[in-house]
Amino acid sequence: MVLLIGAVLGTGIALAVLTAFSVGTTGAAVPAVHPLVYATAAGAAGLLALVTTALPGRVALRFRPAEVATAKQRSTAAKHSRNEARQ
Repeated sequence: MVLLIGAVLGTGIALAVLTAFSVGTTGAAVPAVHPLVYATAAGAAGLLALVTTALPGRVALRFRPAEVATAKQRSTAAKHSRNEARQ
């Protein structure tokens, strides 16, 4: 859903800028955009978004958060008890 919203907003903004540029250079209000170039750019952006969000999310959720939190607390408690024993 986020990818779709980003593609629509990005296309609208680019169309506004390219239309103004096209009027200034050619006199026509229709910018020439090849569908294959647009599809390639949108596909590359989608793939980049997928890799940069799904991969780190998958790695972060590999373990259950409750187990990780209690494991860190146990290791911290163990360090404190070892330091107290040394003193």
